[in-house]
Amino acid sequence: MYRNIKKKSEGFTIIEVIIVLAIAALIMLIVFLAIPALQRNSRNNGRNSDAARISAAITECLANRNNVVTSCDQWVKIQPGQMNQLTSMAPSTAYNNPTLDIPEVGNFDSVTVGFQRVCNADRSDDLPGTARSFVVMWLNEPLVRRCIDSQ
Repeated sequence: MYRNIKKKSEGFTIIEVIIVLAIAALIMLIVFLAIPALQRNSRNNGRNSDAARISAAITECLANRNNVVTSCDQWVKIQPGQMNQLTSMAPSTAYNNPTLDIPEVGNFDSVTVGFQRVCNADRSDDLPGTARSFVVMWLNEPLVRRCIDSQ
């Protein structure tokens, strides 16, 4: 009457454990691939914001000085704590200069301002402009030149 009841073993099989580990590894891989891109986009947004602040400060300087470019041809004073990514600011020397000094390749923290210049259509370079125009140029990752102008 009594039957031998085989006791069912508790736990996971090796195949189940391997499948769970493979899924976890896939999720970790996706996360580790996404984080650097998110960080790069965050840095680029910071650079764009800093350049917009510089452009606004120069526009304000020109408005306060009756659009006399020579009174705003040096860097407008921006407090160091206000900048996020663009920390190296070179003086502007681009009066009627055919080529504005673009930040060096790989130098993602510098910005250049040039007067009497305008951005070209794709905002990656500059062209000669009017007497009261200016550009703010910087480099985004991965090696993309960006430009804001007063036009």
